[in-house]
Amino acid sequence: MRAPGFLAAQQLDGILANLKDVSQAVIARAYEFAETADQNAEVQGQPTTVAAASIYLAGLVENEKVTQAEVADAAGGAERAICETWPLVADANGIPHGREKPYRYQQRDREETTETSRPVTRTLLDRLRGGRS
Repeated sequence: MRAPGFLAAQQLDGILANLKDVSQAVIARAYEFAETADQNAEVQGQPTTVAAASIYLAGLVENEKVTQAEVADAAGGAERAICETWPLVADANGIPHGREKPYRYQQRDREETTETSRPVTRTLLDRLRGGRS
């Protein structure tokens, strides 16, 4: 868990204020994802990056177009950081994604398990989205 005052969930309002046309469903999911990520030691990184990755992931799950570039611009961060962080936020929230963890995390995982990636199926994502495609 991060130290108090450095939580991703607290960074969401500022980023969301800089994004246009984000639905309430995406906002609610982003808060859910960020709060879970804040409690998970596996999710490391700057709180703003974790918050931005939570917004991007919420857009994926809610089937809304929120690009990494848009979120990075709104957060004042790097698109690459969001690209590397959103799979960690997905893992913390139990969402299958089919992406390998960034290399820096793979070595630690190999010591714990031989599995380095988890394939995702459209059926699993549909189930998470409540049956919507």
